[in-house]
Amino acid sequence: MKSNKKAQFTTAHELLKNPHLQSKTSKNIEIDKAILFYQKKSRVQNTERATKNWLEHFEKFRKDMIESYSQDKQYQIQLHLISDMSILENQVAGFVATMKKKDGAEYKALSIRQAVDGINRYLMENSIIKGINLRDRHQFPVLAKVLDGKMKALQDKGLGEVKGSAALTRQHISDILSNSATSISTPDTLIKRVFFHNALLLACRGGEHYQLKIDQFNFREDGGIDFQRFRAKNNQRGVMGGMAQKVPIPADPHNSKGPCYDYKLYFEKRPLDAEPNFYLQTNSKCKLFIKLYYANL
Repeated sequence: MKSNKKAQFTTAHELLKNPHLQSKTSKNIEIDKAILFYQKKSRVQNTERATKNWLEHFEKFRKDMIESYSQDKQYQIQLHLISDMSILENQVAGFVATMKKKDGAEYKALSIRQAVDGINRYLMENSIIKGINLRDRHQFPVLAKVLDGKMKALQDKGLGEVKGSAALTRQHISDILSNSATSISTPDTLIKRVFFHNALLLACRGGEHYQLKIDQFNFREDGGIDFQRFRAKNNQRGVMGGMAQKVPIPADPHNSKGPCYDYKLYFEKRPLDAEPNFYLQTNSKCKLFIKLYYANL
């Protein structure tokens, strides 16, 4: 017997009206957005800038090679589309071997390593070659030898060791804290004073000052302070980051005014309903009042 049932088709409009399909689609979009958000959150701005900087240097080298050897097709392939590891190795090795500053001076050994690491980060995320790692001696044996030789040559020229920053002496610190620009007499100078403490005692760098929150500072019973560092340049606290770092600030010596006194004074002067950010902008009316006050002395 022939069946009287006819094949039934659903229109695209009816499919789009299906609530089950709609919820599934919107859910997928939410998941994709969440994945993208946390991927961006995982990135370190300083690392991103360094990667971009060295990638630009490398691309300039590749462009110069195209202009010098127009018949050489290997440099005309976009970097992330290079599928032959020997071609990629040859280009990176050539870049490392000829790296120079704009004035023709040699880079330091640390800069060479940072350049290779920057290019490597880009390739790991964008190259069509899966599992690529420029630091792998088995994948890139020629590059490994060139890099090793470059390091030794720079070492012979005195460019292999990293020179540390000159440390402040006790006299330097005393001179800074005794200067009127860092006194505790005005809101402006008090902020500068605690800023100096944060830089000196907590090793805060540039942008790390802007991330400070007031609740990261906890006063102890002995008069000292425990500072909780949740994330810093050298401690990003990602999946392997571990717990927050506790930085203890010792209590001021007996009957003396030191960093803890300055912090406590700064906290007491903050409005109760102030933002949680550590640094606050000075009230312009307060500035005018102080200026008039000193003018009438």
